[in-house]
Amino acid sequence: MLCSWKIVLIPLLLTGFVVADTTDDDIDYEEIHKIIRMVEEKQTTPETAEQPEPETMHVPHQHNTDLNLPHDVAIQLVSLRTHVTTALSVIQQQGEAFVNLIDVYLNQTKIVRENKMCGKERVCVKKNLCKSEPVDGNGHVMYRFRNFGNEPCNYLQTCCHIIDTIEEIPEASDKNQPSICGKRNVNGLKGTLDAKPNMEAQFGEFPWMVAIMWNTKLIAGGSIIAPNVVVTAATRVQNHTLKEIKVRAGDWNLESLDEPIPHLDRNVMQLILHERYSFNERSNDIALIILDKPFSKQPNIAPICLPTHNENFDFQDCVVTGWGKRDERSEGLSNVLKEIPLRVLPNSQCNDLLTKATGYHVVRLHSSTICAGGEEGLDACFGDGGAPLACPIKGSPNRYKLAGIVAWGIGCGRKNVPGVYTNVAAFTPWISDQLRSLNIESKYYTA
Repeated sequence: MLCSWKIVLIPLLLTGFVVADTTDDDIDYEEIHKIIRMVEEKQTTPETAEQPEPETMHVPHQHNTDLNLPHDVAIQLVSLRTHVTTALSVIQQQGEAFVNLIDVYLNQTKIVRENKMCGKERVCVKKNLCKSEPVDGNGHVMYRFRNFGNEPCNYLQTCCHIIDTIEEIPEASDKNQPSICGKRNVNGLKGTLDAKPNMEAQFGEFPWMVAIMWNTKLIAGGSIIAPNVVVTAATRVQNHTLKEIKVRAGDWNLESLDEPIPHLDRNVMQLILHERYSFNERSNDIALIILDKPFSKQPNIAPICLPTHNENFDFQDCVVTGWGKRDERSEGLSNVLKEIPLRVLPNSQCNDLLTKATGYHVVRLHSSTICAGGEEGLDACFGDGGAPLACPIKGSPNRYKLAGIVAWGIGCGRKNVPGVYTNVAAFTPWISDQLRSLNIESKYYTA
């Protein structure tokens, strides 16, 4: 039986690994083969045979063997061991690099397989990036919510032949374009939902709508009133630091990056809470968020107009938007922006309705609030705090003013239980004063 060092040595000699990175002190491999033959003879010679006792040297770290080798042979083996160790180190490094390269190819192969689900020479792309995708009368592609099932692409994508794909070009920002606040894109931008089972908004329909995020979690809605200014509810941001918050504009489906025009994120430079804001009294619930840099102009991002001081919206049909729950029974927030039609009610009527809803505990709304809704199933809900209640400008039905900010409510969507909103018209002078001190022009939010 061969000794343990030979079991290791022979494969290395055969594979050639031990010859890597040799130096001037090269090993005489012919001599090594002689050593192996000599050892075989020693291993097969009967123990009773007399053997000469050559000058010996113990080989370090050779355990579980009683083999003594000639001095020159031991030196050769020690040298060989050094070369083998060096070669194995190189092999390990190269092997790790090779494994990483294999992982890269495997990942790419996975992507190709997913694309091949569309069929030969077809890939999943955004619907607006496929020339063969049908469009409506406005030139918009059609979106349809559906269960994924065996569909290879999500509802914002389509299987497109590679010759029909279009390169995505970033939206140009026209700095010289006049600013028009409050313009609602009723039919959406570049795409239209053919059905809205849960009152979803069209993509880009409400370009002033923003999501206020803490890390990746939605904490509030808000409204753009100037390129670097967002208005929201003080309640939603009072307990957060500047570094914790980011503001996202131009988004529609918070769980997707496949919208026709990408969203933009901004960090926060300053938070301005109203000096008389009171959580306990539920009054003056308004805050301004000053961004570190303005949002660039693009079709899905634009400011909303502010109302005149003390402008009245009673009995007007308005709309609240947000990513909050659809109703009290929903388990999570909405991925796609929703729009809920609501009618603004006089505060006196709301006082009576809310008093009944609370079990005849007398409710008297603060003058800094208004209320809207009360129709079953139509309401802002949990997660919509800070979001806009927008009302159409008289004579310009597709332009809107910011009438309210979602503040509080009793449940959501309950019959004869309206929701309560910050009355933005009561704060127009305060907003103008704050922005004037920051040299932000009123032209952005003036109708």
